[in-house]
Amino acid sequence: MSFRRSDAGVSNYKHFLDVDLVAYVEGKTDVAYWETLFVRFRPDLKVRYEKKEGVDNLADIIDAVILGRISNVVVCRDADYVPLIAGWTTNNRILRTHGYSFENDFITPEAAATVARLIAPAQIDETFLQRAFRRYLAKLSKLGEWLLRLDVGFSATGEGLIVRTNPRDLMTGDDRRGYDFSENDARARLAGRGQQNAAAAIDFDQHGSIYPRYFCGHSMLFVLFNWCRVIVQRRAGRPQNASNGVIMHHLFSHYERLVATSTREFMARQLAAV
Repeated sequence: MSFRRSDAGVSNYKHFLDVDLVAYVEGKTDVAYWETLFVRFRPDLKVRYEKKEGVDNLADIIDAVILGRISNVVVCRDADYVPLIAGWTTNNRILRTHGYSFENDFITPEAAATVARLIAPAQIDETFLQRAFRRYLAKLSKLGEWLLRLDVGFSATGEGLIVRTNPRDLMTGDDRRGYDFSENDARARLAGRGQQNAAAAIDFDQHGSIYPRYFCGHSMLFVLFNWCRVIVQRRAGRPQNASNGVIMHHLFSHYERLVATSTREFMARQLAAV
């Protein structure tokens, strides 16, 4: 145990495992995600994955990598709001998700259609599903972009505006009809802040549109899965049961086909530089 705590121990751990690199990730599902990417973009590398149960537990390893104290490791973490608030420290051995977390990779018409067809009891036209999800996402974006920018600004100075542990926060609707943002609830919460914890002024122009890429990944995944169940119920009948784990495995298995080109290219560039 003490061997792995020292810088030398961390650097040489790969030799005991007979691998090229040890990858430190945030959690169990993150292992499956990053393993998918390394298999696709760096099949030449033999990698051992170690989960650290949260980004805070990666902090010491990240610092050691940046300072050059350890080698033969790579850190794979969620971007969260870091690229928007503080900028990203470029290091070939510190990898991040393209958006807030890996879930955001799959908020695409292609992924939505794939999930819907997976749980549908009868065939639904794929083109129809993609177009329908694109319209739904555009509708959410009208308020989502505004809300997200506010949340980033407030998070930079203290407490964010959105409760990220509640995927339905500031939304109206239900599981049967689907969900949309509630402007009334959002403005009421904003008014309740008063002059305390004022939002930081952030230049978002350099990032372009940040919704849905930087919206909380768990919330976006909830929205995606709920939309799929609603559209399937309307078009084909009662959705078939499929656990989130089964659905995510299916998405990971078709990663390159389902994510946006910009996401695929971003991840390919990152891993090529490792």
